[in-house]
Amino acid sequence: MEDRSFDAARLEVLEAIARGQPLSVVLEQIVRSIEAQSTSMACSILLVSGGRLRHGAAPSLPRGYVEAIDGVEIGPDVGSCGTAAWGGEAVIVEDIATDPRWARYGRVALAHGLCACWSTPIFSPDREVLATFAMYFHAPRRPTAEELAWVDAATHLAAIALGRSRVEAERARLEAQLRQAQKMQSLGTLAGGIAHDFNNVLAAIAGNVSVAKKWLSDGHPAHELLDNVDLARRRATDLVRRILTFSRDEAPRREVIRLQPIVEEALKLLGSSLTSRPEIVLDLAEAGAVLADANQIHQVVMNLATNAAHAGARRLAISLERVDVDAEAARRSASLREGPYVRLSVEDDGSGMDAATVERIFEPFFTTKAPGLGTGLGLAVVDGIVKGHGGALDVESWPGKGTRMSVYLPAVVEELAGAAAGDDEDDQRGHGEHVLYVDDEDALVFVATRTLERLGYRVSGFNSASRALEAFRSRPEVYDVVVTDFAMAEMSGLELTSAIREARPDIPVIVTSGYWRPEQEEAAAALGVRDVVCKPDLALGLGPLLRRRLEER
Repeated sequence: MEDRSFDAARLEVLEAIARGQPLSVVLEQIVRSIEAQSTSMACSILLVSGGRLRHGAAPSLPRGYVEAIDGVEIGPDVGSCGTAAWGGEAVIVEDIATDPRWARYGRVALAHGLCACWSTPIFSPDREVLATFAMYFHAPRRPTAEELAWVDAATHLAAIALGRSRVEAERARLEAQLRQAQKMQSLGTLAGGIAHDFNNVLAAIAGNVSVAKKWLSDGHPAHELLDNVDLARRRATDLVRRILTFSRDEAPRREVIRLQPIVEEALKLLGSSLTSRPEIVLDLAEAGAVLADANQIHQVVMNLATNAAHAGARRLAISLERVDVDAEAARRSASLREGPYVRLSVEDDGSGMDAATVERIFEPFFTTKAPGLGTGLGLAVVDGIVKGHGGALDVESWPGKGTRMSVYLPAVVEELAGAAAGDDEDDQRGHGEHVLYVDDEDALVFVATRTLERLGYRVSGFNSASRALEAFRSRPEVYDVVVTDFAMAEMSGLELTSAIREARPDIPVIVTSGYWRPEQEEAAAALGVRDVVCKPDLALGLGPLLRRRLEER
């Protein structure tokens, strides 16, 4: 082909890149443009991925040879392409039959009539080897200056195409992340909207159950009925937390813990929840401590193990180990940072997933199970929990062979804190202190008043923030502590706190909430509010907290 035609071919390649043609199409166009210069050669482009050579384009090479070298690990004596990718330098082999770099693969090449191979690495702008371009000949020979110029042209075009492909892939990844973030934000808004009202109902149920059980004599048959009511309430509370978890709007309740006992406990429960239990192989090495919510990590283990079992796994391998993430590994993940992590891996030999399924498994409500057999929330919850802990998830799956999911949680160096002693009722009792209790839900004012009075406090309960403020301003000295709901229609709990603090700056204020966000915590802290009690746990959490705050005074 004349130079003018060669220049035209290169222009066509550049136009294809600019039009956003698929990478495979562009690479094949590059190869064919070079092959058109001579009928005695065949060319190929091999991509470098994970330290291995992967097929890129080789339209004129024998199919059997292309399949034989696809996936070969690069190294110093791996033919022309493997050696060029490993060393980052051009490799010219004039005779495959005698060159030692072809000792392991020469028989395959010669069997397909390939006798000489010249390979040149293709670099990114920062000198990372992206691929190799190779010329093959059916007889031993050296390259000419003209042929080397063709190689230069091919590698230059391929570098542009691969660079463009990388940019497009990164843009697509970021756009997908943005869409997912927007979807999660919408779900979080929806979840937050229902959480407060729903938790008000749950708190009223929990408080009334607690008060009713204390009024009953031991052995009364109604205890069993109330226990069932409370069990249903706890399940509903957990459902709200799960929704808030995958929307990433509920902060984990973190403490320094080790994962080994949590994994072992989760697996005990797993055995009773599955109809067919796979063989479980444990390798729970001493991996150090993490700052985490034990209940949420328990949920992660249960969800991952249950998913593996539902994928038809006969064998389930679960391991713990401490790993150090270096700069290169951190660059490959948007969620990982350099430093020490505890890695929890769950690997199964089940059905596996294709790449398209892996891309969607953390989407809320996405499921591959038959209708009625899965909610699609399990892995969305796992994703929300792990990222909420500053960790990352890595998924590897092979269709028909199985899946490995690895959870990375930042390791901590602090010693494990001792288990806190539980508070019994004597530790919660008041001594006639006066509590101002404010909530616009009548049911909660009723149950909180009864609960606190039984614990020995005097309680003035109000379902109106304005009337509570009026009562406080008239006699601020008679109150020892204020407990107020956060979200009230007439006046927010923080607005009420601000007004109360103007009248009496030293009085302790405790906020209750059915839905608490980090930015609300900052606003509360600015007003001197140290404590927030979540609504579903109101009956259990308020008594001990009141006792501690009053004792501090």
